[in-house]
Amino acid sequence: TQWMLEDIGADGFRLDAVKHTPAGWFTNIYDVAAFERAYDFWGRRVTPFSFGELISGSNDELIPYHRKDGFGNRTVLDFPLKFAMNANLGNPSGSLASLLTTTADTLDDGLAQNGSAGVLFVQSHDNGPIGDPPPLDNVAYAHIMSRKGYPIVYYNALEFGEGRDFPNRGRGDALGNFGDIITTLVDINNNFVNRRSGNDYRNLWADSDYVAYELDNTLVVVLSDRNDQGTNGLGWEERP
Repeated sequence: TQWMLEDIGADGFRLDAVKHTPAGWFTNIYDVAAFERAYDFWGRRVTPFSFGELISGSNDELIPYHRKDGFGNRTVLDFPLKFAMNANLGNPSGSLASLLTTTADTLDDGLAQNGSAGVLFVQSHDNGPIGDPPPLDNVAYAHIMSRKGYPIVYYNALEFGEGRDFPNRGRGDALGNFGDIITTLVDINNNFVNRRSGNDYRNLWADSDYVAYELDNTLVVVLSDRNDQGTNGLGWEERP
């Protein structure tokens, strides 16, 4: 950790399979190394951001690996939300409303939409339900890009060539090399979500097929997973 910070200049870390390391190790060793060795461009001490992978839908299992108190600055991938999207998006018997409450964002302060905990993701390098995108992945990406926090768009640059089933292929248009859905959502996230200092979030509507919410009196988001003509998709409105 110290070498990566001092010599490589890493900004932060993704910590793989953290459940195989006792939570106390992060508190007593990792956080100390990160805090004592990290400085920004102006020489001010900073604590680099990191997040761990723990494949669990239970916040009780995730919370020991979350710490944001100025000395520690780490959290976990939001698997509760990932599993909720897998189970409910495009499922006639599922509930889109569950996406607003089933999330690792609640594990520190009980608030589901202020971005204080969890890293949001739709798909990853892994295969199967832990890495493959859910049905209606555009709606899933619209959701994680329109809520506070840290969203990830996984892109496989095919470093190891084609013809492999691992790592997962990822979102092929992540860089805008074809289509503009992801790049538009990234622009919305940058300009209207995570650059805003407020945390004024309001649910406007939530049921099995539709959700609507407003963020900082700036962005209104409407999502649908009806998956029939004229209703499936996403929309946004900029407030003056």
